[in-house]
Amino acid sequence: MRRPPGRRSSRKGRGAAPKIRIPDHPLVCPDPPEIIEEADALASFLDHVRTAGVFAYDTEFIGEESYHRKLCLIQMATSARVAVIDPMNGLDVTGVWELIADPALETIVHAGDQDLEPVVRHLDRTPANIFDTQVAAAFTNRPYPLSLLRMVEDILGVELPRSMAYTRWDHRPLSPLHTQYAAEDVRTLIAVRAQLGEELEQRGHDAWVRAECERLSAKDLLVFNGETQRVRAQGNRDLRPRGTAILGGLVYLRDEIARAVDLPPRTVLRDDVLVRLAKNPVRTTEALAATKGFPRPIASDYGEKILRVIKEAVELPAKDLPVSTAVEETPDDQTAIDGLWAIVSCYCRGLGIAPGIVTSRRVIAQFYLAERSGIPREELPVMQSWRRELAGAFMESLLAGRTSVGFAWRDGTLVAERHPEG
Repeated sequence: MRRPPGRRSSRKGRGAAPKIRIPDHPLVCPDPPEIIEEADALASFLDHVRTAGVFAYDTEFIGEESYHRKLCLIQMATSARVAVIDPMNGLDVTGVWELIADPALETIVHAGDQDLEPVVRHLDRTPANIFDTQVAAAFTNRPYPLSLLRMVEDILGVELPRSMAYTRWDHRPLSPLHTQYAAEDVRTLIAVRAQLGEELEQRGHDAWVRAECERLSAKDLLVFNGETQRVRAQGNRDLRPRGTAILGGLVYLRDEIARAVDLPPRTVLRDDVLVRLAKNPVRTTEALAATKGFPRPIASDYGEKILRVIKEAVELPAKDLPVSTAVEETPDDQTAIDGLWAIVSCYCRGLGIAPGIVTSRRVIAQFYLAERSGIPREELPVMQSWRRELAGAFMESLLAGRTSVGFAWRDGTLVAERHPEG
């Protein structure tokens, strides 16, 4: 779980850990966290975790200063022990990644996608049997995304300490305050997971949660993916096919440069700068350096490479350009798409599922405009796996007039009921 970087915490008052209310629960360890800095202690603790079979996991890292996030702490917990593992002095933590990749063990995380990336990077293996409590909460009539603090308070009735913003987690020595705060990010997760598991089983949503956790743990989502990054960089900005080709080439080159200078890609070149170049390609390093927001050192050191990528995309034959799938929404389209998005949102909420984890208005628009855009509906995210079962097939039936849906307000909760037509 990433903390924002910033000023180092004051040493004043750093001696004693705060008194934190720990829930009296059989799945919550009440003991102070173990501080693990030596290989033997780590091996012993990991043996305990493997015997337990289920563990909570989190990390503290700094992601704004290097290409790969700087790992500062690893927090792990079973129902019997809580540990804060310090890798900053060269401790080999390969054993931790091996546990997370082991399908015989369940790893519990909260919003854990960034915490899982080291498993792929160091082992070239896929994290296995992951249970993400933020994902699960979205299927139990709770908001999405839901913070760990709010979730623990809602489920266990205990208020966790507030996040330690502006803390340099790579600063040593860590105070008892830091280690205590870090430990609370994992201490209660096993108990939370147990409660969520019961609710999911009652609602019949447990298989959908497993499928979504497996999707989010896939290797291709945890490593650089040029097309994914291109779509993210473009956002809602319109580009012609040639502009899309330029942007795609620049995204790949930006990642190459970021690795070389050991900085996050968006620190090297912001998304809006790449889009600006895709819309208005330049031909000289002087024009490149004069582009709004373009860092002069990058223009000086990598300008020729960047211009070469732009030139190659500009000279691509028309037949090799990306196919444009953009369709401008007419006023009637906007009204229809807004209505469909409203119905799907209410339908999901009426089933106790947060709409934001299911789909978005953008995807709903792609679904509605599929015939005109040339995008096969079957390729859209809302038509994959559990999303098709929940929302995609529902929208197809709704638009074809084969089904309708009714809503009621019962005991303070929206309830949805589908009705087949005819």
